[in-house]
Amino acid sequence: NTGRSADQLNTGRSADELIAVRDTVRRDDVISPFRQIWTKTRISCRFLQGHNDVISCADCADGRLVTGGRDTMVKVWDLESGTELRSLGGHREPVTGVLLPPNSQQLKHSHSLPLSDVLVMSASLDCTLRLWSTQTGAQLASIYTYNPVTSLIAHPDAPGCVILGTDGGKIELWNCLTESQTFSTTATTGSVISLSTNSLHMVSGSSDGSLTVWLLTHNDLRPVFSSDPSNYPVLCCLLFDINTIYYGDSTANIKLLKWRSNEASCFRNHVIEFGFTDGLALTPDGLLLATAYDIDRGEGSINLRHSVSSEYLASVQCRARPAGRMLGLLATRREPSGSHRWVTFGDSLCVWDHRRDRVPEAHVEMTLFRKRLAAPPAEAQLGEDSEEDESDDSNDDSDGVGDTDGNASWRCALM
Repeated sequence: NTGRSADQLNTGRSADELIAVRDTVRRDDVISPFRQIWTKTRISCRFLQGHNDVISCADCADGRLVTGGRDTMVKVWDLESGTELRSLGGHREPVTGVLLPPNSQQLKHSHSLPLSDVLVMSASLDCTLRLWSTQTGAQLASIYTYNPVTSLIAHPDAPGCVILGTDGGKIELWNCLTESQTFSTTATTGSVISLSTNSLHMVSGSSDGSLTVWLLTHNDLRPVFSSDPSNYPVLCCLLFDINTIYYGDSTANIKLLKWRSNEASCFRNHVIEFGFTDGLALTPDGLLLATAYDIDRGEGSINLRHSVSSEYLASVQCRARPAGRMLGLLATRREPSGSHRWVTFGDSLCVWDHRRDRVPEAHVEMTLFRKRLAAPPAEAQLGEDSEEDESDDSNDDSDGVGDTDGNASWRCALM
């Protein structure tokens, strides 16, 4: 008895080699359907006009889109038609967060509104959190927050409550029913730029490059993990599951952090050495979307990956009319077809639709495959993309996150 399996005797491979082959086959079985869907796929791009400056925040639900901009305006849109439904003015500084609050029946009742009304929340650098009726356009409440607000998200389990990040590094919990602050703590030395939640945790990203994971309750937040600051501001973060955080910063890669085991890795998000990853979103069918910004060309694009394996699938950008830098990204569905619909905002406000029907070719882009994005950052070499005009002169990324095998460790503290 040699102690080797029949497969090993037949192939001459070691156990580790066989396990690697088996895992590759299983991964390909999962990834192949995604690649088939997103190879040379038709994506239409519509530009929505209305803001007079950069669009800094957005939210969407039930066919409605709400946006806020540096022009101090909050706008409500019909996603299907692209029609502007309301323009809400009142903020005196740039709007940094907007919400279509879920489970808003209590808020409507407290303001004697019909259930058919759609409410909007907005926050700004003017130190206010405001509540609006889209049915009448009226401002229902203006809550003074004492600090400029830099990020806003709904509390997942407390209707009428929101979580704010401030310019001074604070995380605050506000009850909009009572218009009162119920919790406040200093989280970081920088501004809190990005927030992401699930039913149990929240992650916050800061301009000082640090990430903090919080345990959520109805009345407060308790930090359970914190990373050291870095030289790269965290521009966006996405809490994927109870252990995994995807995030983007002012480097050319998407970062992945498994905070419970203190493991970090990264994936190419740009074909050149420098760029910004400003937006991340997750689709219901497991697609990870990331915005990319080519500094040299001034062009923005969306990269598609499988959310579990992180494998690169395809990219799309509007070539007829460059969308510029995309500061954020939303993923939703078209009704009733259920096909993909994405919204990007920043220099432009764009609605991207996965097209199965025929539309005028002037409005359609085809997804493309960029070979360099499929290689690990430390291993990627110069090579031609599937489109001739995607070539450039960069080699690989060197942002201090990946080591020779694309993995790294963080100096972190479990709290």
